[in-house]
Amino acid sequence: MREKDNNTDRETKKSIISEGKEAVAFTFEPITGRHVPQTYKVARQYLTQAPQVENLFSKLMERELGKDGGESYLISGLDTISKTDFAYFTLAAQQILYNQSYLCGNEDTNSGISREIASKTRALLGDSIDHHLFSGEIIFTLNELCRLMYGEPQPQSIIRKRVENMIKTLHKEPIKVTWANGDTTETYICNIRRRDYRKKDGAVAYRLWLSPIFTENVKRNFAELPQDALPRLMDSLKKNKIQRTFAGAQLLKLLSCQDKRKPYKVGLDKLLNTLDRMEAFKKNKTRTIKDLWKLFKVMEDIGIITGLPREIDLADGTRGFVFRLNPNFVRPKDEESPNPISEDESSVNG
Repeated sequence: MREKDNNTDRETKKSIISEGKEAVAFTFEPITGRHVPQTYKVARQYLTQAPQVENLFSKLMERELGKDGGESYLISGLDTISKTDFAYFTLAAQQILYNQSYLCGNEDTNSGISREIASKTRALLGDSIDHHLFSGEIIFTLNELCRLMYGEPQPQSIIRKRVENMIKTLHKEPIKVTWANGDTTETYICNIRRRDYRKKDGAVAYRLWLSPIFTENVKRNFAELPQDALPRLMDSLKKNKIQRTFAGAQLLKLLSCQDKRKPYKVGLDKLLNTLDRMEAFKKNKTRTIKDLWKLFKVMEDIGIITGLPREIDLADGTRGFVFRLNPNFVRPKDEESPNPISEDESSVNG
């Protein structure tokens, strides 16, 4: 919840990461005494949809807004950028979003540095604040985003250009939203509110508004990750000589959504589809399975699972895996961890 009696007790602060001695980014006002938390939360409803959104860019997918809203919509688009870059962008952007939400006392809405209601939802969802969807307003430097996405301390110019091109594409290319009542609107994954450039060294900073699909219901239905989850992932991929791929990001997202209190069982076909490896499996089963086990080792290395998964035969006779999730991945054993499962969902294992 938003901390009370602290709204007037704020200090102007530069963006979390500054480029060089002189900050190029914009300013925001965090609550005095607040610091980046040890973990960050991401919208679990988005993570569970990520394979469809990020893997099948040009196809429609459906999502539920929850039992209170009772609406569902279809979204399409996003067919002009690398799905790998987009997968890592969404992980990095959601980390920045939650951190700045927490610093500014907006973690209840996960709306970044402000509490801006997404304008198109007012007419669709009514006047109740519980049904409003918030835009996520964030501030970051280009190097900060690139470091999270690529794990490079000093991102090369080619990486910076790729990420800038992706941001511009997401700003220009809308996604179509068709609500259950038939109304159709268009929205954007992100909207560039401002871009600053420092000529002497080429430093770049952005002020973005993120789509409400990243802010929705994070208070009650979330996955939680340690702040160094992405660096751990990058380090392990390099150590195991695995390319930075869509599948690596997707497996981390998939496992982060599961209930850590019990094993997670998943069929091979579902896993291959989620990781976008089904076509590769059809062409070369042996190599694809070998690559899967390499990714499993990466997940063990970063600590989200304890040991490699166990192969099983499912009830329908197909092949599957059982993952032993690490209950201490997010917090040490002596710290209490809240249940990241929505009250209106009986199981995350599906």
